Amino acid sequence: MKSSPHQQLNKFSQFARQLASEHISGSSCGSCYEMQKEFSRNIKKLRQIYQRYQTSLTHKIALPPASEWLVDNMYLINEQIQYIRRNFPKSYCKKLPSLIDGPMRGYKRIYAIILELLEKTDGRCDPEMLKEFLWEYQTVQPLTMGELWAVPIVFRMAIIHRLRGLFETVNQDLLPVKQANIFKRIAPLLNDLPTTVHQSIRTIEQRMDLTNPTVLVYLAKHIREYVESNALNRWVEARTATHNLSLIDLIEDEQRRQSQNRVSAGQLISSLRQISRTIWEHSFEELSLVELTLRQDPAGVYPQMDFVSRDILRHKLEKLALRWRISELIIAEQIIKLAENANTTGSELDAKKHVGYYLVDEGSRQLPGAVGAQKSPHCHLGEKLAASPNIIYFSTLALLILFSMWAMGEFIVENTKTARLLPILALPTLVLSGEWAIRQLHFLLVAIFPAQRLLKMDFQKGVPKDYSTMVVIPTMLTSVSIAENLAHKLEIYYLANQDPNIYFALLTDFADANDETVPGEEKVVKAAIEEINKLNQKYAVLENTRFFLFHRHRLWNPLEDKWMGWERKRGKLSEFNALLCGENEHSFSHIVGNTKILPLIRYVITLDNDTQLPRDAAKNLIGALSHPLNRPQLDPTGKKVIRGYGLLQPKITMSYVSTHRSFYARIFGGQSGIDIYSGAVSDPYQDLFKRGIFTGKGIYDVRVFHQILGDRIPENMVLSHDLLEGSFIKTGLVTDIELIDDYPTTYLNDLERMHRWARGDWQLLPWLYAKVPNRHGIKTNVELDLICRWQIVDNLRR
Repeated sequence: MKSSPHQQLNKFSQFARQLASEHISGSSCGSCYEMQKEFSRNIKKLRQIYQRYQTSLTHKIALPPASEWLVDNMYLINEQIQYIRRNFPKSYCKKLPSLIDGPMRGYKRIYAIILELLEKTDGRCDPEMLKEFLWEYQTVQPLTMGELWAVPIVFRMAIIHRLRGLFETVNQDLLPVKQANIFKRIAPLLNDLPTTVHQSIRTIEQRMDLTNPTVLVYLAKHIREYVESNALNRWVEARTATHNLSLIDLIEDEQRRQSQNRVSAGQLISSLRQISRTIWEHSFEELSLVELTLRQDPAGVYPQMDFVSRDILRHKLEKLALRWRISELIIAEQIIKLAENANTTGSELDAKKHVGYYLVDEGSRQLPGAVGAQKSPHCHLGEKLAASPNIIYFSTLALLILFSMWAMGEFIVENTKTARLLPILALPTLVLSGEWAIRQLHFLLVAIFPAQRLLKMDFQKGVPKDYSTMVVIPTMLTSVSIAENLAHKLEIYYLANQDPNIYFALLTDFADANDETVPGEEKVVKAAIEEINKLNQKYAVLENTRFFLFHRHRLWNPLEDKWMGWERKRGKLSEFNALLCGENEHSFSHIVGNTKILPLIRYVITLDNDTQLPRDAAKNLIGALSHPLNRPQLDPTGKKVIRGYGLLQPKITMSYVSTHRSFYARIFGGQSGIDIYSGAVSDPYQDLFKRGIFTGKGIYDVRVFHQILGDRIPENMVLSHDLLEGSFIKTGLVTDIELIDDYPTTYLNDLERMHRWARGDWQLLPWLYAKVPNRHGIKTNVELDLICRWQIVDNLRR
């Protein structure tokens, strides 16, 4: 009587729990020698069997039915072998717990588990069955995150091991090659029966191994199918009986084995195909007990983070567990307790209720004491250096500069035989030494500090209304065609980043002029208004408008002796921020769009008119800045960001089209890392000081920006404002989010850009002083960190 599916499931679950109770595992960092050696043997043997099958097919020798699965799917097996070798290095394998007792002593626990599972199911194991088995196993003995991540790879290894064993069994029913070659020479004699019966029997007796049941079965089948001879049939039956065997039983046993082997081979290959198509990330999170524990985050933030951010926290926890030799689950539970017991202010800015605070933020100092771990002397060098970033950075820089100057001084004296030139060459030597020292120091820091990603919320399904964002292009309107192109740019932004709570706007004014108005400008403004209205009609939404225009009129500037937009680009953003914060003093003469949504705007993404905003880049930027560990928190004065970031700078890369518009662009446009403006990749400033450099394109918190910088910068004093603004409101670098920019086509265009930047950088020199006047002329303390002041100096050096 067959058992019901419910009974089978109970037996399956019971087997998993029993297996877990029998397994005794040791600590990680065990050897992978036995496992890797066996894997190599499995590969070698399978390939030998495959080659034998190919040879048999070439010689038209019949093969067992199961062999078809290997012949037809060897390409798949080779693919999986390459996948395993690429993704299962020894360093990873060594971290997995090993069994210290039982028949599989020395093997990795997860490998033994999957082998037992495949043995139990005869190779039939789909991903759902695998997850069910592992879940039941963990009700008795939890698996580490490393083991769960290794499941797809180890599963492939276990299937290859089973295939090797299966086809070795299949080969027992295959006529040996030597015997097949002998029979090939004897076969023509059988075609001349009945005259050659005795000669055929005598030849077979002499040359073939009749003690092998496989040979007897092969002869019987061949004689029955191709030779009509009762005498030969009786002889084969009699010859079989001399070994106390029944020919009928042998044939039936062989057929049963072949049928069973064929089914087993099919199930193993099918399981291999299924696991290769499985997206294991989702299964991992369903199975991991650590993941389920962290999802109890008292702040409710962890489940809403994107997968990469959750994985960052899990990997950090995994490293701590290996270093402290404490269970991952125990650490996760202690983190939850720390978060639950944290003293909070009730503010949304308080991140202490979030589990990430105790893994990658300031709360990580509390964790060792909470779990009873001794501080390991083998902690990462970067963690030690990060404790005193200013001392490490500037002392090392000074030593490298002194060493370089000493080396160049020695070289000069040795080659000129006099020290008189040293005072004259002191300044050039200092400049060269500084350049060399900074490059060497940054090279060392990049090697020591791995590129760090900021945690992000997952807003792919929609940006919450509380984080409504406006994407803006501060630019100048100079012609009707420019207005049309800018509107088209907004439409592209929208199509690539559609969301009910993301809006798009142009912040515009006219070029400087000798008069307040210039003939023909009203036509340009009218064209811009019409284009924005067309977009709002084309992509109409209930009550709200998706696209906006904020156009400013000119104001008289006595210092420049011209009519111009107040403070140019900085002024556009500053007045726009004030408008979003509810202030009515501004120079916007034309505002197109439903202004009722303006108080809801929390973030602004500012771009240049030649910047491309890739698909979902806006959502990713919003998700990064809205994470509790990244949200800006101000000091009691409300004028300095003491944790988090007020602004995030994404990675800027050059567009393929722009770098192929000219020979000059092809040479210089593709050199990432030479120009900080075009190569904002992970750098020592972010990795060591948790500060990036703002290059004019990014996302910022409107109210923090306005509160700190609304009246801080005096008029007509700062042209290159990006670095200064980023220093005041603290910039974070997010290199896993990318914006695309154009590169100058000619050398003169590039030189003009560099000249503009150089002028702006020199204008920042007064900000190195202790006090600088604000917009109202009142001298105010400059609340800049040492590294921010150094970045201003470093910009001048470049």
